[in-house]
Amino acid sequence: SGNAKVRFWHLSPNAPAVDIAVKGGEVLFRNVPFGKATRYLTLPPTTADLEVRVAGTNQVALTVPNVTLNPSQAYTAVAVGLAGAQPPLEAIFLQP
Repeated sequence: SGNAKVRFWHLSPNAPAVDIAVKGGEVLFRNVPFGKATRYLTLPPTTADLEVRVAGTNQVALTVPNVTLNPSQAYTAVAVGLAGAQPPLEAIFLQP
């Protein structure tokens, strides 16, 4: 019955710095530049839609639907691919 931990790693070389937010809700990570990984954020277990936004704006670069964070698990969300090019921008969730 523990919390989940999640972090974000920005690996899209042509994408600007980004914010990661819950759709219609709070920003979880702010102004993450290319090549950087955030620290882990502890969150209650949940399922939510996440958005990758251009930092400091409401412009959504990528929607990640139905992200499930299970209790006592750690996740790394990785943005890969290219913004507006091939291979397309996508998010991959890794578990250790």
